[in-house]
Amino acid sequence: MGDKSLEAATDALDPYNPDLRREGVVLLSNAPFGGAEVYLEMYRNYVEHETDPLVRAASITALGRHGAPEDALLIAPWMSPQVTESQNVRWVAAKALQRLHNTEVVEPLIDVLIKSTDNDGETRAAAAVALGQYSEDRVFQSLVVALDDRRLAV
Repeated sequence: MGDKSLEAATDALDPYNPDLRREGVVLLSNAPFGGAEVYLEMYRNYVEHETDPLVRAASITALGRHGAPEDALLIAPWMSPQVTESQNVRWVAAKALQRLHNTEVVEPLIDVLIKSTDNDGETRAAAAVALGQYSEDRVFQSLVVALDDRRLAV
């Protein structure tokens, strides 16, 4: 690990500066070694416990890039406005589920797409793309219902 990598890891763990944590997480997750188990544990910890929404969003993105299908269960609740007020966190959670496939998150994705009263078109569009990965009748029916959405992106 070079000097830049060491600096990124140090920044990612900075307890006082969320901007440094976010930058560190982004740099690590884009590195070839960003999927190492030690970093996956850090991403998971930040998804669950981080208070800064930008650090949490960066960690969700990192976990979506490097995580395993079971990590989808950790990410899925973050699509809900009842869990987070951050539209960015909700959107990156739906985007991450485009890469992490787990049939247990189909229902939360459907909820975001057609049952949510949240007016967040980007998150709903990302959920629609994620649902396109599942060849299930309930998914197809939900995508058909979503065609009535006023937002072109959805």
